[in-house]
Amino acid sequence: VNSLGNGVVFPFSLIYLHNVRGFSFAVGGLALAVGSAAALLAGLAAGSLVDRFGGRRTLMLGLLLQALAYALFPLIRTPWHAFALTAAAGTGTACFWPGQSTLLARLTPGDRRHHTYALQRVSMNLGMGLGSVLGGLIASTAHPRSFTILFLLDAATFLAYFAVLLPL
Repeated sequence: VNSLGNGVVFPFSLIYLHNVRGFSFAVGGLALAVGSAAALLAGLAAGSLVDRFGGRRTLMLGLLLQALAYALFPLIRTPWHAFALTAAAGTGTACFWPGQSTLLARLTPGDRRHHTYALQRVSMNLGMGLGSVLGGLIASTAHPRSFTILFLLDAATFLAYFAVLLPL
């Protein structure tokens, strides 16, 4: 479900920044690059967070950061808003992957881990693909509010995943 939400947003972020918010392709691309750079830099600390606080808590932090960032995307009005929100989402992504991998490793017996990780990758790719199709059916530059639906849908998937982790 979370990958479905990512698929809904990922292919349409640059379109949103350019066609809806009026940023040049260069500025929109730079904003998305800032998110990737933030993920790379924050990834250096994410492993330490997993070691110190555990995979579940690190994953939950990542989910909350991403949910907050994407929920605020409809409020972007200037490039610095886009830079800040993509950096927050990138930081959340950096916490997401090691947290999730650690949690999967701890919840799965050693002899079943390769199946677990394979299923996780297949599910992720399926979710991204289906999400992109769904996003394509929703997004319309003629109706800028359609992008708000995309971003709030993505934020909701992060919160749904967060809720699943609460009882663990």
